[in-house]
Amino acid sequence: MKGLKIVGINENTQAVLIGFQLGDVLVSLDGNDLVSKNSLKDSIDTSLSEGNIIGTYKYLRKGATFEASARLNEPLGIELQPCSIASKLATTPSNSSSSPRVNDCTTANSPSHQSDKASQSLIPVVSWILFGLALISLSLGLLTFFFVTSDPFRLAWTIAGVINAVIFLTLGTIVHILSDIRHYVRSIALSNS
Repeated sequence: MKGLKIVGINENTQAVLIGFQLGDVLVSLDGNDLVSKNSLKDSIDTSLSEGNIIGTYKYLRKGATFEASARLNEPLGIELQPCSIASKLATTPSNSSSSPRVNDCTTANSPSHQSDKASQSLIPVVSWILFGLALISLSLGLLTFFFVTSDPFRLAWTIAGVINAVIFLTLGTIVHILSDIRHYVRSIALSNS
C-alpha cells in the first residue's frame, strides 16, 4: 500500500485548519488512491471537473484512519513525499478494525530526492567555507601589516589580504542569500501544489 506522507506544513493554510500533522499519510482523495504527487493533482482535477468544490481526504495517523474535508480549489499548504505503508495490520485503540501502521511508512528515496538533499546541505557548507577564507585572508593581511617590517611589499600584501577577504565575504553572502531564495521559492511552489 502506498500513500503521501506529510513532511512539511505551511502556517496559515488549510492543512493547519483541517488539523493535519507532520507524519500523517494521505491515502485517498474522494476514493482515488494517492500514490504520487501526480495522483493527488489528478484526483483534485477529477473532483473539480465533476463539480465538487470540497474533497474528502482519507489519511492515517499512528495506526488510525481519519477523514477530513478540504476545499479543492485552494492549496493545502503541505509538503508531501511518496511512501510505502507496511502491510502489517494493527488494531487501533478507537476501534477494533485493522488498519495499516503509519509508523512503518518509509519515504521513497529516489536518486533525484537524495541529490536534492545533498545539495541543500552542501550550500551552507560552501558559504561557511567562503566566510572562513575571508577571515583567514583578513588575518594574514593584518598580521603582515603589523608584524612584518622588513618586507618592502608589506602594504601590498595587506591590501591583497583585505581585498581577498572582501571577495570571499561577498561570495559567501551571495551563496547564502541564493540558498534562502531557493528555499523560499520551493516553499511557495509546494504550497501552490
